[in-house]
Amino acid sequence: MTLFLVVSTYAQSGASKKTSKNARQIEKLTKQMDKEQKKLKGYEADLEQERKALASANNDASGAANRARKFSRKMDRNPGNERLARKAEKAVDKTARNNEKSVKLTRKLNATQSNISKSNRRIADLQKKLDKLNAEG
Repeated sequence: MTLFLVVSTYAQSGASKKTSKNARQIEKLTKQMDKEQKKLKGYEADLEQERKALASANNDASGAANRARKFSRKMDRNPGNERLARKAEKAVDKTARNNEKSVKLTRKLNATQSNISKSNRRIADLQKKLDKLNAEG
């Protein structure tokens, strides 16, 4: 009779350890998922701001390009006008700066979209692991 109690207690102890280990893993994965979801929300907020900034920069670049084009046409009609030449040069410089800004913002937007995709994949992987542990548990 004592042997049965010892074996029974040992078997229950092993199952208890496995359940405890699963509970710790579930808690760890849940914390990781919460952290990843917070990151995702931050990325999504950043994405919206970056889209607005990019639209504004593209609008500025378009306006600067139109201004440069206007001065270019005027320069064609008045080739010796130095004042007009300076204005045209400034307009071209501004167009170049605005285009650079648009390119930089586009890269930043693409990086944020990539981060969102990665974060979504991580969350899906963590969810699969949690589901597996919950099914075992």
